[in-house]
Amino acid sequence: MKNPISLFFVVMLVVAAFAVFMFYKPEPDLRKMGPLTYEVDDSLVSVELGGEVFVPTIAEFRAMKQECGDPDPDNRRLSELVDAFTGEQMYRYRFTPFAPHQDPGTFIVSVLSNKFGYESLETVRADFDQCYAGGDRYPRDVNDDWIMFVGGCGTGFSDDSGLPIGCMEAFRLVSPTLGFRE
Repeated sequence: MKNPISLFFVVMLVVAAFAVFMFYKPEPDLRKMGPLTYEVDDSLVSVELGGEVFVPTIAEFRAMKQECGDPDPDNRRLSELVDAFTGEQMYRYRFTPFAPHQDPGTFIVSVLSNKFGYESLETVRADFDQCYAGGDRYPRDVNDDWIMFVGGCGTGFSDDSGLPIGCMEAFRLVSPTLGFRE
């Protein structure tokens, strides 16, 4: 007869190995997820990927158009935009520097499906441009599948701490490398 204690330990080792195999989930590499590509030094900037359902309104589009100098935007076009984009998944990448900084601390990049088949950044800007400081979705790039927006980094207000504005630091580190996944 085998030693019951050693058999018990063997069984426990097998169960523990099985549990580790089944339940261990390494942190996902966000650079391999979603439509955006970027390069960032993980020791300088953290990255968080989230999503939200895009729910634009006619009033939002009208306000953007008016802010950009169109006093009487075409209501039919605004309705087409709302109908086309309502309910679409929007990816939100949040880049935050680890170093001490003042607010706003996070640079946000949003990516939305190119439902209208925009072919140039100028045509995207005609519908989505924001002409005020501190906006959250300034058109940055477009391809056949996606539209990329970048958030503004506030209004430039400084709290006089002497620390860099976190959003601007993250923008400086990440912005030159932004692109779309092939």
